[in-house]
Amino acid sequence: ERANQVAHALRKLGIRPESRVGLMMERCVEMVVSLLGVLKAGGAYVPLDVEYPAERLSFMVKDSGCHVLLTQQRFIDTLPAHDVKVVCVDSREAGFVDESKENLESGASAENLAYVIYTSGSTGQPKGVMICHGGLANYLNWCVEAYGIADGKGTPLHSPIGFDLSITSLFAPLLAGRSVTLLRGVEMEALPEALRLGDAFSLVKITPSHLELLNQSLKSADVAGVTKTLIVGGEALRGESISFWRINAPETRIINEYGPTETVVGCCAYEVSEKDVAKGAVPIGRPISNTQAYVLNEHQQLIPI
Repeated sequence: ERANQVAHALRKLGIRPESRVGLMMERCVEMVVSLLGVLKAGGAYVPLDVEYPAERLSFMVKDSGCHVLLTQQRFIDTLPAHDVKVVCVDSREAGFVDESKENLESGASAENLAYVIYTSGSTGQPKGVMICHGGLANYLNWCVEAYGIADGKGTPLHSPIGFDLSITSLFAPLLAGRSVTLLRGVEMEALPEALRLGDAFSLVKITPSHLELLNQSLKSADVAGVTKTLIVGGEALRGESISFWRINAPETRIINEYGPTETVVGCCAYEVSEKDVAKGAVPIGRPISNTQAYVLNEHQQLIPI
């Protein structure tokens, strides 16, 4: 109902399909409400990490063509230079509580934008990756079924929404009617504690580099039964990184999920089995549903199996 109220307010501000709405707030309930409100209004959300330098944030707001910026009062003084409408979601002046709680037709189609996530910019100017509803829906429909989300108790959300790892951890459990545990504070301090206290999460998703740190923070007894599925993505995965889990949580499924941001989170997946060796590169597997992968040579021609 709160997301619907945000959506109705955004509609009055002119948000429609293809409209971009910046989200600059901490990991909290208001962030999720705002994100869903943008989608319900038919718009596309643009994550703006509160930790980013002001210059980078200003570039992202301008480059993405944000129409509205949703934030919290505590970040008003740190907002980047901009010329868009700013709404503080935790302010009475926002007027959300006066809006209708009823669902509304978003008007968005499969071809319309769902979100714009910016690359790291490590090789130059950051670039906004534009993801449409069709690709997002396909990935999430596959994800909910392939990972058996409904069989567990939800997920911990420890990553910023500006990193598409969050798509799996946030949307998949909500679509399956499961809960999302929002972790506050530093990512790699909050996650180990959540796993020690948690039980039977549907999935935990993490990058290989963060997995190494997580392995060092947990004891052998901490990981047994903590999650039904461990998904590793974002970087190349090696067998050495998952040996801790294979030994101490043999009942946990381990998935190597591969995919650039442009292909909507993950486009290929490989489930590690008992037969897999403990060292070396873990395969990226095969394409997910409704997806094809092509292996080309240096001349951009298909190569044989």
